[in-house]
Amino acid sequence: RRFLVLLVFVAIVGVIASLAAWSFQQLIYQMQQGVFDDLPGTLGFDSVPVWWPLPWLLVAGVVVAFAIVRLPGTGGHVPAHGLDPSPTQPIELPGLLLAAVAGIGLGIVLGPEAPLIGLGGALGFLLIRSIRSDTPPEAQTLIATSGVFAALSFLFGSPVIAAVSLIEASAIGGAQM
Repeated sequence: RRFLVLLVFVAIVGVIASLAAWSFQQLIYQMQQGVFDDLPGTLGFDSVPVWWPLPWLLVAGVVVAFAIVRLPGTGGHVPAHGLDPSPTQPIELPGLLLAAVAGIGLGIVLGPEAPLIGLGGALGFLLIRSIRSDTPPEAQTLIATSGVFAALSFLFGSPVIAAVSLIEASAIGGAQM
């Protein structure tokens, strides 16, 4: 019976994490369209000036720096350290999302994989802790990991690709894998 309840809850977390991943992707897309396609014409430019990305990169850098320095979670994991598959704590979510939306939406060339890993994991933790705060840490991590998996599966359009990415990121299989 407990297994069935856990399975149902994991499925619910997966649906919510997938919806959040879709929303995140749509926000990034709309932001990029607005800043790089629509705004130049609105301001009277016939075409996008060559220098157009530079001020936006400066704005992105300032916003990302603010998220790293002033908000919990340092804006997510450090990209130079590789992809970190460990679930993000809910307290870190605002800093991660602000850094990701400003960075990716304003032209910093990073992929959405890491922010979606953080988003899915934090949502999993947040949902289980809000429903039942006395859930064992192992079950919390399992549910948060299901959020990570769902968000990546949505991004790649395939649970197989998401599974391979998470196996690689967590180095479960070692050098042979």
